[in-house]
Amino acid sequence: MFAAFEFLFPAIPGLMAAGSVAGIAGVIRKQRRLRAAWNSGIGIEARCVRSYIVNTTTMRGNRPVSSSSHHKHVYEFTDGDGQRRRFEEAGPATVFEGDTVVVRHPPGRPDQATALPPGDPGTRARARVRIGFLCFFALLSVTIATLFFTIGHEMAESDDKGRAPQPAPLPSGPPPGFPTGFPTDFPTGPPPGFPTDFPAPRP
Repeated sequence: MFAAFEFLFPAIPGLMAAGSVAGIAGVIRKQRRLRAAWNSGIGIEARCVRSYIVNTTTMRGNRPVSSSSHHKHVYEFTDGDGQRRRFEEAGPATVFEGDTVVVRHPPGRPDQATALPPGDPGTRARARVRIGFLCFFALLSVTIATLFFTIGHEMAESDDKGRAPQPAPLPSGPPPGFPTGFPTDFPTGPPPGFPTDFPAPRP
């Protein structure tokens, strides 16, 4: 019974570690996309059509312990094919609704447009904090998965040792050397002198 727990217990923290690794890869891809957009991208004027603040509060039990806020903007621009596009992105607090900014995107990829300036310190700081948190979470998940695997393995071994020994199977045939046929000199009729002419039964 405990043999299944040997792999079931580490499965959940293992999936959490895999999700953390995927999150780290996503942050790195986003940073590369931003660098590609500003290093060899196409610059287009865009207008901020919406600006709002996102508040994030960290709770400890029933009380908040810390809170943070960052500004988000919705930009609208017209790409080289004449299509109007919109995208949402966190940005500086100095951009308000109705302002005109320059956005850039890699050649042929207007869906990857960004209005963040190259080397934006806030963007780099947020990326580093996110990567650091995800690395710590992945390491913690791997540690928990290893601990659960060790506990499950020990439980499975103790369960196997506690089981009663199974009896040896019975032989399916006679033991070696046991006679399997009748002897050739075995008498096939009555012994000598044994009467064979019995009287007929009375009617």
